[in-house]
Amino acid sequence: FSDFASHLFQSRAYTDNGDHKPIAFTEIASNLINSRHYQSGDDDDDDNEYHPPKQSGDDDDDDDNNNEFIGFSSSIGAAIGQMAHEIPTVFSFFLPDYQPSGGSGVSKAGGSLVSPEAQVISGPTIVGSLNGFYSLIKYGLGSCFGGLGGGNSISNRGGNNNNCRIGMNLQQNAGHLTFLPSSRTPTEVVDELATLLTAGRLSADSRLAVSQIFSQADNPYSAYLSVQQAIVSSPEFHSTNRVRLSGERRPDPSNNPTPPSDSNPYKALVYVLLSGGMDSYNLIVPHTCSETNPSGQTVLEQYYEQRTSIAIIGEDERSRIIDASSSGQPCSEFVVHEDLPTVESLYKAGDLAFFANMGVLNAPVTKDNYYSVTETQLFAHNTMQLEAQRIDPYSSDGTTGVLGRMVDVLLAKGYAAKPITVDSASLATVGVPGNGTDPLFVSSRGAFEFNPGQKERGEFDIGPFITELNEATETMHSGLFGETWSSRLQLALRDNEELVDVLSASIELTQPFDGGSYSSELKTVASLIVAHERRGTDRDIFFVDLGGWDHHNNMKTELADHFQSLDIALSDFTLEMKEQNLWNDVTLVIVSDFARTLTANSGEGSDHAWAGNYFLTGGSVSGGQIHGRYPSDITESGPYNIGRGRLIPDLSWESMLNSVAMHMGIETNDELNYCMPNRVKAGAKLFTEAEVFDVSK
Repeated sequence: FSDFASHLFQSRAYTDNGDHKPIAFTEIASNLINSRHYQSGDDDDDDNEYHPPKQSGDDDDDDDNNNEFIGFSSSIGAAIGQMAHEIPTVFSFFLPDYQPSGGSGVSKAGGSLVSPEAQVISGPTIVGSLNGFYSLIKYGLGSCFGGLGGGNSISNRGGNNNNCRIGMNLQQNAGHLTFLPSSRTPTEVVDELATLLTAGRLSADSRLAVSQIFSQADNPYSAYLSVQQAIVSSPEFHSTNRVRLSGERRPDPSNNPTPPSDSNPYKALVYVLLSGGMDSYNLIVPHTCSETNPSGQTVLEQYYEQRTSIAIIGEDERSRIIDASSSGQPCSEFVVHEDLPTVESLYKAGDLAFFANMGVLNAPVTKDNYYSVTETQLFAHNTMQLEAQRIDPYSSDGTTGVLGRMVDVLLAKGYAAKPITVDSASLATVGVPGNGTDPLFVSSRGAFEFNPGQKERGEFDIGPFITELNEATETMHSGLFGETWSSRLQLALRDNEELVDVLSASIELTQPFDGGSYSSELKTVASLIVAHERRGTDRDIFFVDLGGWDHHNNMKTELADHFQSLDIALSDFTLEMKEQNLWNDVTLVIVSDFARTLTANSGEGSDHAWAGNYFLTGGSVSGGQIHGRYPSDITESGPYNIGRGRLIPDLSWESMLNSVAMHMGIETNDELNYCMPNRVKAGAKLFTEAEVFDVSK
């Protein structure tokens, strides 16, 4: 992806968001793309057989798109996984300990090696970036067939691909490739392009393979474009490694090694991380409380005292009252946030249960020893998000996640199980190498056909050449990152083909899912769940990251806005599952990095804390209850508050996930310990399936 910037883009560019705001990709001069404002006349060699066809009406002095800025689509970040100046969090785009899964070069080399940047090489971003490259090569910088251009590009004017013609109207797009080879023979042309695109790294075997395009394409110009597409699909283009092919075919990845059994009823787990740290003390709030602390204060009185200006205090804010009298809590009634009507109704319908005072817990701790006993670095987004995904604080390498290990066990037990991540790569769905299967990466924008122009327009098929350039590499003498690209590419293309096939097969959802990005992600989950029979799975385990919950300022307002978006998404998802007769088969879990301080900061926000309140929901959940116990003393003189309202957890993540794993079919202690290696050492109560779910459903 670094070549995407350094080879293709000038420093003066803008996103198509209406403000024409410049963004800097690189200062490196490019021979591949220029807007017409910067073109050199030396490249306009009409006698060169690799020159695009001259069209009547072409006039270098009649350019209606002569703009010094290069226009990019506002969706470029979603397409390629990154965007300049738009990092998703302060920790940039990458998890520092990320190791690509499955048969990638990095994972094959051993557990000590990581590749953070490989996090953006997922199925959707591989397809999105290659479609963008191909479109640029064939049509110029526009939106034709997955192009990354925006602004006044020719394809945008009609809102479809009808204006897209290879080599036509290039001058009218935001930019186009102007390099023409000085050579005429196929091998020399390939050598020039290999130098330009891979700094000469493209191997002799790969050059020979690509040169065969010239003898198969309809004409030299078509061959020239196809050769460029093949080279930008190669591992040498996407890494700085030298690549040596072994001569062996790369094994065909199998997404479902075990066919679904008729005896296994379908179940899906949707694990949702509200990244940033949701303020869960305004998710569920004390209402009617009788139990007091040693100072004689009820929990409600303590809540008001601790939260001050950020408390849920108004009559309208406290209208969603739920009964907790049978849950052994210090309050017989609690309040659900006013912007979560779906959460309230699911709880009252018996389909949702809360877990109180839960979070990362490595071992039993007190206020005196928590710092020395706890392995996980507390109060930090990256470490606590990571632990919510790994659930394995003492792991020596930390490269697998709890959901991936669940899938490992389910596959070993004969289930047709699949780990699925929406939009971004995550450790949560990565299993132990050799024990499981690669996670399926899906985009909330849907599945986009790979190289759509080729199929729709009958263009030269470069597919066989892409396969040949990305075959198996030598173990000892070929670059790890090149191998990682090639292995992920093959898996991405296979997954994408299946997703396009499945999601285009008349899956009709009944709900709008029009509430923003949260709704889009749960719409993708709903679509795949509905299509589980066609996909051939009986166990699906999803990881969904919904960001934006780090409310250091104006917490009450910001939290309300995010709860509204979350509730719309939950409502549509719940209703969809009910309409599809799948609600009893689905469990949706809501967690976050951590809760937030009970006390407000100077910006009317709250800061990073520890234990919080979360929930799970589904048709098989024995809802209408609060598991664990809301602390009866949340003041600093009590046993839980370590300062500013940061509370020590009573329940660990394993407390809840133990019941969820059992519900999914993971039953024995050995199986549960494999999934959650620290579940016993954490010392918290481990809920069973029968305590959390209605096993009769």
